[in-house]
Amino acid sequence: MSNNEQKNGLAMVLAFFTGCMAGAVIGLLYAPTSGKNTREKIREVSIDTKNRAVEFSQQTIDNVGESIHSLTRQSEKETLEEETTEEA
Repeated sequence: MSNNEQKNGLAMVLAFFTGCMAGAVIGLLYAPTSGKNTREKIREVSIDTKNRAVEFSQQTIDNVGESIHSLTRQSEKETLEEETTEEA
């Protein structure tokens, strides 16, 4: 995956989360409940969304780290094979 595709994917995910949050807040603001209940719901949705974003970010960081480690091992293996081939 190219760097541009990764940036576009991340931008799309962030836009999705932002849209979800905005939709939830707008829906709660127009719901027929008291101000106190609405504020509590907004707080709950905000905390839930933040927790999901943090979890998604951590998973992404872990996946990128694993990919980097895998690519590094693969590169080292290929370099070692090339050196062995050159010596023969």
